[in-house]
Amino acid sequence: MHCTCHALRITFATRFIEQRPQDYKILSNIMGHKDISITLNLYTRVMKENKIAAMNGVNIKMSEG
Repeated sequence: MHCTCHALRITFATRFIEQRPQDYKILSNIMGHKDISITLNLYTRVMKENKIAAMNGVNIKMSEG
């Protein structure tokens, strides 16, 4: 398996955002991006497990009548 510095950068950013999604602004700063949208578009891949966990955490109260 061939590993590049760029591959390590992507792995770091992806794992960081998976573990600390609330700190996306910090990640953007670490990565040196001037625009937060670059960080969010490149490194915030939605994983199936994350989607399931997010939906399980949502409580929707339906009003009766």
